[in-house]
Amino acid sequence: MSSEERPVCRVLQQIPDALQAWVDRHQAEPGVHFYDDGTHQYVLIALGQRKTGGHSVAIDAVEWNGETVLVHYHERLPGPHTLVTQVISYPTVLLEVEERQARVLAVQGPAVPV
Repeated sequence: MSSEERPVCRVLQQIPDALQAWVDRHQAEPGVHFYDDGTHQYVLIALGQRKTGGHSVAIDAVEWNGETVLVHYHERLPGPHTLVTQVISYPTVLLEVEERQARVLAVQGPAVPV
């Protein structure tokens, strides 16, 4: 891949069946997790366990500097007067990167109330 070409990186709205068990294993572990299925590279950004609903991962920007995909994200927090479900949640976002050789770094910004 030349430095002018940009790898396709997209947020998956649904978890593919083949990745569901992997996501289930890693969603409680805060951090960035990687999986390569031989065709694509997958990046799971997991915030870990939260005591209520209302938390989510927001992707702010995806940049390509010629060799690295930089994913900027932050946690969205429920506002102080927001009604939330009283259930344990595991906020995550799953990205698919079409270029398997691209290096992917995730950069977390400060948490922001919704």
